[in-house]
Amino acid sequence: MRGPVFSTDDLPAAELAVDHLYRLGHRRIGMASGPVANRPADRRVSGFVASLARRGIADPEQWVVRQSYTVEGGQSAALSLLGRGATAVVAASDYMALGAIRGARRQGDDVPGDVSVAGYDGSMIMDFVDHPLTTVRRPAGPRGGPQRPGPAGQPRGPCGRAPRPEPGRSPRCPPTP
Repeated sequence: MRGPVFSTDDLPAAELAVDHLYRLGHRRIGMASGPVANRPADRRVSGFVASLARRGIADPEQWVVRQSYTVEGGQSAALSLLGRGATAVVAASDYMALGAIRGARRQGDDVPGDVSVAGYDGSMIMDFVDHPLTTVRRPAGPRGGPQRPGPAGQPRGPCGRAPRPEPGRSPRCPPTP
């Protein structure tokens, strides 16, 4: 017997991340994704590949590396993508984003100066990252119950508000009104 499945819409979430990085000027955007045959990972990859294709990026699947949803998986995927010339990484989870940052810094790249990284989940751990990380927030709350205000997949800065992008750099939180 199968029960209902509740999930975020990963296709527009991937589009939001790519659009943000593209607007910052990145054209070689890679994705550190979860493993093959993992439904959320497969949906995020589909959205990512479609988003790059809509922007005229040739062979967008070359910019996807599948790994585990871990810091180590993110680091491994990011090193592979950076070796291919990526200037930005969309990580399929915030923990993978931490790994991408670690990998970039260990090879001497400045994050966010040389490489931009965007995460996915909106986990509170990202509030403690040196240089705020852009993350696509998934709604939190009980399954089938009320969710936090705002649409699923809304980009969020570490202070819970929409980030203010700076050309060529990861975004910063806007000043508090």
